[in-house]
Amino acid sequence: MARGQEGKGRQKRTKKIKMKK
Repeated sequence: MARGQEGKGRQKRTKKIKMKK
């Protein structure tokens, strides 16, 4: 999920994606 959201809503939740990684 983190990989798919990274490309779609990278600017919207960049903080949450970095934490998930």
